Amino acid sequence: MTRPRGRGIVGFFCIVFAFILLISSPTLAFVETRAYRPSVTLGQEGREDGQFRQLSSIIADDVGQLYVADTYNHRIQVFTADGRFLYAFGREGAQPGELSRPRGLAWGPNQLLYVADAGNHRVQVFDAKGQAVRVLGGFGSGPGQFNAPEGVAVDSEGTLYVADTLNHRVQHFAPDGRFLRSWGGSGSGKGALLSPTDIALDRDGRVLVADTQNHRVQAFTAEGQYLWEIGKAGRGVAEFDSPRGVATDHLGHIYVADTGNGRIQVFDRTGRYVAQVGHLGKQPGEFYYPAAVWVDGQRTLYVADTVNHRVQILSYFPALSRLEEGWQAFQANRIEAALGAWNDALGLDPMLAEAMYGAGLAYARQGRLDLAIHHLNAALTLQPRYTAARWALYRAYLGKLTWLFVALGVVVGAGAGTLLLRHLRRRVLRERARRFMEEGRIPDTIATYERLLQFDRNDLAVCKTLENLYEQEGLESKRRQVNEIIARLEPENLRALSYLGKQLFAEGRFAEAQQTWERILRQDPTWAEADFYLGAVLAERGEHESALLTFQRALSQVIASLQSDREGLSAESRPTAEARLATVVEAWAGVITQGTSYARAATSFAEARRILAQQCVAQGQASLQRDDAKQAILHLRWVTALTPTDADARALLKQAQTSLTFEQGLGYYQAQEYVQALRCFRDTLVLDPNHDKAKRYLRYAQQCLEGGIRERFRHLDLGDREKG
Repeated sequence: MTRPRGRGIVGFFCIVFAFILLISSPTLAFVETRAYRPSVTLGQEGREDGQFRQLSSIIADDVGQLYVADTYNHRIQVFTADGRFLYAFGREGAQPGELSRPRGLAWGPNQLLYVADAGNHRVQVFDAKGQAVRVLGGFGSGPGQFNAPEGVAVDSEGTLYVADTLNHRVQHFAPDGRFLRSWGGSGSGKGALLSPTDIALDRDGRVLVADTQNHRVQAFTAEGQYLWEIGKAGRGVAEFDSPRGVATDHLGHIYVADTGNGRIQVFDRTGRYVAQVGHLGKQPGEFYYPAAVWVDGQRTLYVADTVNHRVQILSYFPALSRLEEGWQAFQANRIEAALGAWNDALGLDPMLAEAMYGAGLAYARQGRLDLAIHHLNAALTLQPRYTAARWALYRAYLGKLTWLFVALGVVVGAGAGTLLLRHLRRRVLRERARRFMEEGRIPDTIATYERLLQFDRNDLAVCKTLENLYEQEGLESKRRQVNEIIARLEPENLRALSYLGKQLFAEGRFAEAQQTWERILRQDPTWAEADFYLGAVLAERGEHESALLTFQRALSQVIASLQSDREGLSAESRPTAEARLATVVEAWAGVITQGTSYARAATSFAEARRILAQQCVAQGQASLQRDDAKQAILHLRWVTALTPTDADARALLKQAQTSLTFEQGLGYYQAQEYVQALRCFRDTLVLDPNHDKAKRYLRYAQQCLEGGIRERFRHLDLGDREKG
C-alpha cells in the first residue's frame, strides 16, 4: 500500500524543524537591565508636605538624608533615607532664601547646598538646615549673569559650574564666586550647546553636560575644551530624547536621565553603552519624564520621576549585573568570559538559577555535556518550572538520546498546524468583515473586527478600521482603547495622539495632556488645534503668560491658513474666511466653557483674542493713516470674529471699506468705465449714505453714461472740486 506523499513531506519537514530547534542556542537580547530594582517610592502630586509638583532634582547628604527640588511648589524638601518627610525650606519669591522654580542641586564643601534658582535667574547657597548664605548672579547674558539656569555642579575645592540654560552655555566660578570663564554658545556643533540643563563632574575631572535640545551629553575639560560626546536624537540604544539629567559614580559610569524616552541609560567612563534602567510608565521601576538622576557610593539610583510627581530609589544588585555581563559575552561567543561572569554571579548569589542555566548553555556549546547537564539540573532544582532550562537539558541529552528527534518533530508539527489554523481563521474573519461592511451591517462588522483584534492585539490595520467605526457609531470608551494601541504601535500617528490629548484634557490630567500636545507639535508645529489645547492645558496649570502666547499662535495660524495669497483673500471669499474664523473661535470657546468649565483657560483665551484683535486694529489704523484702505481691510476683517462686540473696530472696518470702494469707483471713472464706476459709487453710499463725493461722482458718471455732459467733464480733475 502506497503512503500518501503529502503526509510524508510534512513529517520530514517537522523532523528538520525539530532538529534546527534543538541544535540552536537561544538568542537573548536584554533591552533593560535587571540589576536595578525599585526599593523606595515617595511622593505624589500635591502641595502638602511630602508631595511634589514636577520635581526636578534629588541629592543625598553624608547621612543619607534626601534633598528634593520641588520645582513648582518653589521649595526644597528633606526626607530620611527611607522616605519619611523631615522638613522643607524656601517659598515662592525673589528675596534671599526664597525660590522660583528651583531645579538643580549640588553639594559643595562644608555641607553647603547649591540650588539652581531658575525662575530668579540665580544660584543660591544654603546650609544643611536651609538657611541662605550666598546668592550668585542675576538675570542677563553677561559674565556671572544667568537666564533660567537649571544645573549646578561643585568640585571638592568649591569650584562651581552652572548650566546657564537659556544662554546656552556653561559658566565656571572660583570658590569665592568670582567668574572665571564660560563656554558653549547656541548651536549644534562640537562644543556648542542648546539649552543645557545639568552638569556632572567625573572622577577624571571631566565636565559632563546634558545638552538637552541637541539630544546628547558632551564631555569637556575643566577649562571648557571639548573632548567627546554621547548620543543623538532617537529611541534606540545610546540615543536620547531631550536628556535633562546626568550623574557619575565612583567607578566612572555615566548615568543619563533620557527624559523624553522615560528611562535611564548607563555608559562606562569612555562613553560606551552599558545598560538601560526602566521604561516609560507609572508603575514602580517605570518613569514618566525623568528629569534627574543621582548615584550614591553603593550605586543606588535616585530618580526624579518628574511627571509622576515622585522620587524612585532603585537598589543595585551586583549579582544580576554580572549575570547580564555573562549573557553579553555569551552572545558575542566569548564563552570563557561568560563562564567567568556567571561564576562571579553565583559567588554573590548561590541561588541564582539563571546563572546556573547560562553556565549549562556555555558548557554545552563547548561540548562538555556532562557539566552542562549538571548545571542545568542544578538550575531546575533551584527553579523547577524553569522551562528554558528544561529545554536546554533536553538538548544536552540529545547528544546521547537520538530518539528525541522524532518526539520533538511531532510537537513542532502540531504547533505548526495550530499556527496554520489561526492564519486561516483570520482570513475567514477578514472576508466576513468586508462582506458585512458592504451590506451596511455595522454592528456585525465591529464585532468581527473585535474578534480579529483578539487574535493579534498589534494588528495596526484592524485598530485603525475599528477606530473609524467606533467614531462613526459614537462608541467613545472603545475608541479610546484602540487609539491607545495605535499610538503605541505608530508613535507618529497624530490623529490618535490628538484624540488621546483631548481625552486627557477632558479628564483633567493636564500634565499628561501637555506632554501629548507638545509631542504632536514637535511633529507638526503648524497644527493650530494642538496649540489651542496646549494653551488650555498651560492656563489650567497656572502658566498664564505661556498660555496667552500659545493661544495667540493658534489663532494666528488659523488666520494664516485662511489667506489665499500674500495680498489676502478676494473680496468674494472674505465673508467665507471671516465666517470660518468665527466658527473656529466659537468651537474652541465651547471646549472650555460648555460642560466642564475651565475658568483659567476661558479667561486666557478671551484675553488672547482681545490682544490679537487689538493688534489687527492697530495695523488697520496704521494702514488707514497711510491711505492704504485695502491693507487696512486685510487686518480689520478678522476683528469681528475675534471680538464680536468691538464697535470701534467695526467702525474702522466700515471706514476702510468705504474708502476702498470709493477709490475703486474713481479709478473706473477716470478710465471712463462708467457702469463699473456707478456700481462702486452706489456701494459707497450703501456703506455711508452721507458721502458727498460719492453722490457727486455718481451724478457725473450717470451724465457721462447718458452723453448729457460736455467732453471736458469726462476728464475732470479727481480732486475735491467741481467745475462748470
